Amino acid sequence: MCDARLTLNDVMQVTPLEAPQPAVTVNVQLRGLEATVVSDPQTARTQLLSLLEYTREKGDRANEAYTLCLLGGCAFFQGNYPETMLFANYSLTISKKEELRSLEARNLNALGLAAAQTSKYAEALEFYMASLQLVHDIGDANGLCRVLSNMASLNSELEDHEKALELYQQAAEAADQVNNVFYIADAKRGTIEELRQLDRSDEAVPLIPEVLELAELYGMKRVLVNLRHSQAMILLEERQLVPALEAAHAGFKAAQEANDYEGLSLMRWMLGECYFNMADYSQAYTEYSKSERLAQAINNPVIESYNKRSLSKLFEVQGELQLSLNSLRAYLEIEHTLRERGMARRTQLLSHQVRAELTRREKELERQQSLELAATHALLEETQSELRYKATHDSLTGTVNRMHFWSKAEHFLDSLPSGGHAGLILADLDDLKDINDTYGTVAGDQLLLEVAHRLTQTVSENDLVSRLSGDEFMILLTSMPDPDAVELVAEKIRNAMRAPFHYDNQAISFSMALGCVSTPGDGTGLPTLHEKAELAIYRAKARGTSQIVRFRPEMSAQEQERRRLKMELPGALKAGQLQLHYQGQYKLPEQTLSGFEALLRWPHPQLGFISPLTFIGLAEESGLILDLGRWVINEACRQAREWNLDERDLTISVNVSSQQFEHEDFVQDVRQALAQHDLPARCLVVEVTETMIHRDLSLAQATILELQHLGVRVAMDDFGTGYSSLSMLRQLPFQQLKIDRTFLQDLTTAADAKQFTQASQFMKAILELARSVDILVVAEGVECSEQLELLSAMGCDEAQGFLLGRPLPADQVSLPNLQTTRAAG
Repeated sequence: MCDARLTLNDVMQVTPLEAPQPAVTVNVQLRGLEATVVSDPQTARTQLLSLLEYTREKGDRANEAYTLCLLGGCAFFQGNYPETMLFANYSLTISKKEELRSLEARNLNALGLAAAQTSKYAEALEFYMASLQLVHDIGDANGLCRVLSNMASLNSELEDHEKALELYQQAAEAADQVNNVFYIADAKRGTIEELRQLDRSDEAVPLIPEVLELAELYGMKRVLVNLRHSQAMILLEERQLVPALEAAHAGFKAAQEANDYEGLSLMRWMLGECYFNMADYSQAYTEYSKSERLAQAINNPVIESYNKRSLSKLFEVQGELQLSLNSLRAYLEIEHTLRERGMARRTQLLSHQVRAELTRREKELERQQSLELAATHALLEETQSELRYKATHDSLTGTVNRMHFWSKAEHFLDSLPSGGHAGLILADLDDLKDINDTYGTVAGDQLLLEVAHRLTQTVSENDLVSRLSGDEFMILLTSMPDPDAVELVAEKIRNAMRAPFHYDNQAISFSMALGCVSTPGDGTGLPTLHEKAELAIYRAKARGTSQIVRFRPEMSAQEQERRRLKMELPGALKAGQLQLHYQGQYKLPEQTLSGFEALLRWPHPQLGFISPLTFIGLAEESGLILDLGRWVINEACRQAREWNLDERDLTISVNVSSQQFEHEDFVQDVRQALAQHDLPARCLVVEVTETMIHRDLSLAQATILELQHLGVRVAMDDFGTGYSSLSMLRQLPFQQLKIDRTFLQDLTTAADAKQFTQASQFMKAILELARSVDILVVAEGVECSEQLELLSAMGCDEAQGFLLGRPLPADQVSLPNLQTTRAAG
């Protein structure tokens, strides 16, 4: 058993105890707390500690053991695994002494859960097997459901999805027999996810409505979170974008209600995936960033890796290739760590299995005669060899799996002599999903077997072939005469795939995209080669079916456009191509004009409007951002003077970049622009973000004070999306606070009265806080009348958004018209 550092007396002193209700028996109270242990473990813990004291005073050993078992559950759902082991061990001791075999099995299962959460997989499996044996012996159907589901989860974490699916299906059958809705829902939720992992989503989809109904009916929030994630992933794979987004939002809501931080991080990533596929890149970036920060806060590298990979794709689509490569590199580093950790887990588990098998065989050998000894040893060696094979090979195709490939490939490349050549080919089937949909997953599996066979027959004996994921293979070429040989091998592979695949008396055609790299020209380390091979295969798939692309730095259209824009941006600034568009800001509730925000635009003569998200980053990379920032401030002040904003008592707001804000000449640039155009400083508002402030708080404070000394107002932009908004408000003398549009969206998209109440209370709290420190509040992104009415009712000072007026070029702004209730835009 696991030793615990805590003692029971230590835990008993944490919470004040209250006497149980005398009108209800202890056992009935305990059964009533079962669901609360999952939904609200802190509340359940308080009541259980009271019941524990009561049962000990009464000498009620059976209910004392039951109470301890439930306390272990509370600790588990609160993430306190040492305490889980403490309570489970105490309960297990009493259960054995009192011969409470069902409770004994449950405690063994709890110890297995805690061991698995602390990466002690061998111990976890040992506890689960002991629990499984016990529930079989006593016919405990509920206990059987419980331990089968947990064993399935363990196998899933170790990426043995076939075994996990088998166990979840067994758990679901057992739960159906006793009509235990919680275990039915959890087991079928697991079945859905494993089917998705195995590219068998068509089998998973029919199960989703039933499980959703059960989980929602009985308030199984954590089941709902995981189920909505699986549902959203399936819908996204099928390009049903709106339903996928709805499922992701539902999962996020369930995670909020369950205080499930891992679920919140996972569902934010899922929302980001939905918005990315909808081409809402700004919202996708917001969700990815929030998910990444939460994953880092809760130390979940798996979800962090999801976000790194997604951000890499997002930046690539937006033309930010350097940022894309940085994110991809970070993703590969995390993946490498996870692969090493996964290999260690598998090795640990395999070692335990081997030890368990050895122990069993040794006992058997004691009963056997000496003539059987040699045969038994041979069997043990065969078992070890089989276990090693399973740990390093793909269960379907027999090729080496991802972790083993990565380990062997890294070792080979590290030992490659100077001047030696090696190649890496990524191969991706173009048609697997269509074949699965048309002919069934059995046909898809047979195709994967055939592809693996053709690959191994095509390459050399010393080359390494691996199935990385559902339809993706990787080949390491270990004996190339020159770097160009990689393309010759790729062509041989493409030719090998031209022959149709025969299944059920049908000839099925298929194709494969291939991305190639070679050493040393494309790099020498595996992460770099893999990264470039992925870029190459992405281009291959974009060109059509059965394409071969060798990585070249200049091949990407995005990279070419990015370079073009970076080269043309200085000339565009000098030639006057860049423009400022002006969006009105209005006082509430009267909706009279109070000022404008100047927004930078680049109407490219050939490419049309270029997003500021693209060219601002290029300006920062090239160092042009300082000149660009000076131009923006100068042009905004010139326009404000031309419009006589000081006589109209109006303001002009400008956004500044972090490099500009932190530059030693920034305040002087502002002073010169005001003086040049004879504009009173009170007419200018400088907007900074929380992220910029957070970079150097002391420098930010000094700069803001200098600006205010000039008479310039300073606004915190995008309030609520950064790091430490409340503390910044206390430390820095802002005059304005601009509330991010996401808070308004929460007000008008609330799913129910409770969610609306929470959103409105949060908005009121922000407004009250701002009033208490005499800060003017501007709400950004007002797009509908309902939002405007709510803001007016809450006492918000000012508003800005498409409902009130769209950003317009200066020559389209009509000042008399802007004095009316609303702008025409």
